[in-house]
Amino acid sequence: MSFDYGKEYYIEVRNTGDAITNDLQVYFYISDVPENDIYLSRKWWYKIGKLSDESAFSDSYQYKGADKEVPSLNPKETLRIHFHFTTRNDKGCKASVLLKIYYGQPEPKIFPFEIVIRGRVVK
Repeated sequence: MSFDYGKEYYIEVRNTGDAITNDLQVYFYISDVPENDIYLSRKWWYKIGKLSDESAFSDSYQYKGADKEVPSLNPKETLRIHFHFTTRNDKGCKASVLLKIYYGQPEPKIFPFEIVIRGRVVK
């Protein structure tokens, strides 16, 4: 997936089941790219740092949402998860990432993918 520097994006997470999802937690992991320093907006994410459950990733964030609390989801309800990336590298960068969603089941849903942050537009 490609993202423009500083632009807001979102994905939608939908409860497709028949029960309320309690204790909904969303984590985003970023691979080690020290020359790029990719950041997620603190408006929606808490930076946690390196977590031992995913040692291949150097940084992790927990989603807090605009209200600073991620709600439980009723059946068929959708939650928008916002992303806003920045990087110190003006030319852009790429990284392997992992989105992990805990939703009250024994195992989380896990989505690995690669992101490309396009460079800053200089006028």
